[in-house]
Amino acid sequence: MVCLYCRVLAEFEPLPVHLMEEPLLFSMEDLQKVKKGQLVAQARAVLNYAMKHVESCELCMGRGFICEFCRIKDVIFPFQRDICKQCAVCRACFHIECFLEKRCPKCTRIQSRTKGQMNS
Repeated sequence: MVCLYCRVLAEFEPLPVHLMEEPLLFSMEDLQKVKKGQLVAQARAVLNYAMKHVESCELCMGRGFICEFCRIKDVIFPFQRDICKQCAVCRACFHIECFLEKRCPKCTRIQSRTKGQMNS
């Protein structure tokens, strides 16, 4: 039996390796595939498979975030750029509409712990 992690990684094999390591580095062949719509189709298929995996995998779901502002129980991930905003300092994730740049709850906790340790 093949583990789910290996199956997900196997889905990435059709994509050029250099795109996994340097996503903004395109070869001439990549650009030709983009023009023909082939690379986008490949990438979209891999993305859809990976998203379905993340949504159904307990380990992957455990790596997600729950918005500390609204506390809605849906798990969000940094790659969900359409609904998620990441704190530039601590990298915690929040819903875009909930996020207040200067009031990140995780940063606030870290700062208060640091102040508490300094005062001890």
